[in-house]
Amino acid sequence: MRTARAGRAARATRTRNGAPSTARGQAAALVLLFIVTSAAFIMLDRGRLLDPLKGAAERPVGAASGAFTDVGGRFERFSDRFGDAGALRAENDRLRAENDRLRAAEARVNELERENKQLTAQANFAQENPQYPLLPARVIGRDPASREKYLLVNRGSEDGVRYGMPVVSPTFLVGIVTEVTPQRAKVKLIIDEKMFLGVQLQQEPRTPGILYGNWQQGLKGGAMVVRHVDRNAAIPTNAPVVTSGLTTCVPEGYLVGATANVRRNEQSDAQEFDVIPIVKFDELESVTIVITDCR
Repeated sequence: MRTARAGRAARATRTRNGAPSTARGQAAALVLLFIVTSAAFIMLDRGRLLDPLKGAAERPVGAASGAFTDVGGRFERFSDRFGDAGALRAENDRLRAENDRLRAAEARVNELERENKQLTAQANFAQENPQYPLLPARVIGRDPASREKYLLVNRGSEDGVRYGMPVVSPTFLVGIVTEVTPQRAKVKLIIDEKMFLGVQLQQEPRTPGILYGNWQQGLKGGAMVVRHVDRNAAIPTNAPVVTSGLTTCVPEGYLVGATANVRRNEQSDAQEFDVIPIVKFDELESVTIVITDCR
């Protein structure tokens, strides 16, 4: 027993004592392998035997470099496009502003052209009616929301305007002067419900009647109505209706509109019909006051 134990102990001692020697041997072998490998690579490189391997290694690196270059190019092109978009946006804004300016100028030209037509028509009316002095006036006010239909003009008693004078544009009757101050006048329009005057058909036989403003009743077109017409008179549709001269200060022959919707009034045993005005009252910018003898 003692002999066996002694043998195992001796083997264990030799194993422990030999381990450092084995490790040093392995390290020395690795160093030697590294030196030999390095020398071999140096010799191969000198002999240009590693060029194929270098080319294979350079291709991925070159591809990566090219990819970065392409990204840089795309970014540069994007920057250029962004700059172009900014320039286009600025040019678009400039063109839009120029278009707005031209549209405003066109609207002003159209406005002046319409005003010029009204003034020309008034001048022609003055030549055709020399018996009555005519006073041009500019419309300076109206109230679209008011129940009363009227215009304010920039002529008054200082210009010879008097209550009851007719106002035309150019040959169509617009209204009657109902209020006068030294520099202004109020013109009640013929479509107002408180307006009435003598009228007749322009054609023969010149059937007379009384025109009443009827705008507030809600009829389309701001219609007026003529009542107290002979029940046996023939009233054609769309016939011209003019003033009859039977209203104080309003001469005969001023056009007020055209006939429509002829009907019989059973209560008065007479006829009546609507009158559609020819004047577009909301578009009037200038009118003519007829200076008649209304003192």
